[in-house]
Amino acid sequence: KLGSAPKLTEKQQALIDEGEVVIREVKGAGEGKRYEAIAIIKAPPRAVMAFLKDFKSFVGPMPNLKKIDFTWDQSLARVTQTLKVALSTVVYRLHIQHYGDSVIEWEFLEGDIKDTTGYYKFFPRADGRETLIVYNVYTDPGMAVPQFIINMLTKSSMPGVIEAIREAVAKREGK
Repeated sequence: KLGSAPKLTEKQQALIDEGEVVIREVKGAGEGKRYEAIAIIKAPPRAVMAFLKDFKSFVGPMPNLKKIDFTWDQSLARVTQTLKVALSTVVYRLHIQHYGDSVIEWEFLEGDIKDTTGYYKFFPRADGRETLIVYNVYTDPGMAVPQFIINMLTKSSMPGVIEAIREAVAKREGK
């Protein structure tokens, strides 16, 4: 599931090394868009995974997230998220599968949008002390909505999600 780390240009690698989040469009179909965010988190992959499995700690740090409910069946979680996006409230359910300390994948079950899928992949760096995180998300609202709404659900929210993960993991790691 993990595969290999993404190929980056020299400029992208330099930005990531400086602490920036690189966002790139992967593909789009219909009203949907797929983007990925790539960045470094100064903690090992196990620490990043620990935070991303702790759903109850998401409200507050994660952008736009107002409520989250979840149930677990071993490494599979069924999650209902309520987001506040612009003047709208969006509710949807996901299946989120966790693979060791390296991959999280999600698929859409039902809700106020047509579809969303994605994944996080964690590649160890610096002898395992850091994580190269790849955050990939596809969102199709299923209706003609302004592009800024789609961007708020995907592209423009991605740096905030990465920063929220960085800060929460650093706090948990005592940094």
